[in-house]
Amino acid sequence: MAVINQLKQLLSETLSIDTSDFDEQTELLGAIPEFDSMAIMTLIIEMENQFGVSIVDDDIDAETFATFGSLASFISQ
Repeated sequence: MAVINQLKQLLSETLSIDTSDFDEQTELLGAIPEFDSMAIMTLIIEMENQFGVSIVDDDIDAETFATFGSLASFISQ
């Protein structure tokens, strides 16, 4: 649950949007105008910092960022 809340806060800060209603099915990539390539790069850097993970380009693709649930699952792994 901590990952979910941290990720919501991170997305909220990165995109300057309200993420309080986000659930696993909330679409991100292609559904939120603010979620562009620059936001994704910023988000990756912040996820590495906040979650203490190292994200390799080969480990991510468009499906990783398709929904809030897919992104949360990626971080949880």
